[in-house]
Order: sequence, then C-alpha cells, then structure tokens
Amino acid sequence: MERSERTKKVREAQKGDIAAFRDLFYAYCRPLTSYALRLIGNQEDAEDIVQEAMLKAYRSLSSLRYPERFDVWIYRIVTNEARDRYDRRKREIESHEEVEIDSFPDKTAGRDEEVQIVKSLIENLPERLRTACILRYSEGFSCRETGKIMGTTEGTIRVLLYQARQRLREILRKGDEA
Repeated sequence: MERSERTKKVREAQKGDIAAFRDLFYAYCRPLTSYALRLIGNQEDAEDIVQEAMLKAYRSLSSLRYPERFDVWIYRIVTNEARDRYDRRKREIESHEEVEIDSFPDKTAGRDEEVQIVKSLIENLPERLRTACILRYSEGFSCRETGKIMGTTEGTIRVLLYQARQRLREILRKGDEA
C-alpha cells in the first residue's frame, strides 16, 4: 500500500470506517509480525503482540494527529508491546527458574551463512541495540523514524547503531582470533 493510499485509509478509519482499518490491518499484519518475531523470538508471541498492537491502534486511532505517520506510530506500538512481553518473560524466568524459553526464532533453511551469522549476532545484542538495528537495517526506517518509534532522538539512534556495530566488530574479531 502506497503512502498516499495508506494516509487516505487512516483518515477514513479515523472517521469510523471499519473496512478501511481492516485494510490497514491486512497491509501491516505480515511486516509487523515479522518485526515482532525478530524482537521477541517466538511466532505465537509475535502474532499476539501484533494483535494487541492493532487493537490498541484501533482504540487510539482518533488521537493520531498525523495520519501520514501511521507506519511510525504502529511500529512504536508494536515495539512497546514487544518490550512489555519481553519484560514479563524476563520476570517469569527470574521468579521461576524452571521456565524454559526459546528466545530466538528458528533459522530459515537455505539462507546465506554470513547473513545468518550476522542475524544471530544481532539477536544477541542488548534490547535497545537490537531494536535499533532491526528497525534501521531490516525494516528500512530512517534514523529519525527509528528514534520516533523507540521514543528517543535521531542522535541517540545513531549512537546506538554505532555501539551495535562496535560490539559486532569486537565479537567478530574475537571469533577470528579463536
């Protein structure tokens, strides 16, 4: 869905057009689920996160001041939902040591080995660094948009991306030395 069409659908949905919101849901469901999966690492949780995010978006759609920024807004809602889910999962682990969690998604067979190594390394970065990398490099958001989604400034995003690259270089260097 192109930006102008998406903006039109958002405006229609803000006026109560359920079919327009349904169109937005279907247009965003797959990319948001993919994004949530990379953040949280579990398909069922990712689907739940997207459903919760879309429900929150529907309930709060009238408060969206800039319909043309719907994509940034909905990604921020998904990011917050994923963070909440991650925090709940972390608390469960701390309170129930026997809880076993598969914290990373299964790898799709047939992908280039180097790409898989980098993805694996990114998945092991701390949450803020990982989220910034996924939004910027996988989802294609600008640093400014990534900052809005994560609730911080463009400059902070640039620093987070720099730190992520530094950590990845350090890990790769250590791997070469071994």
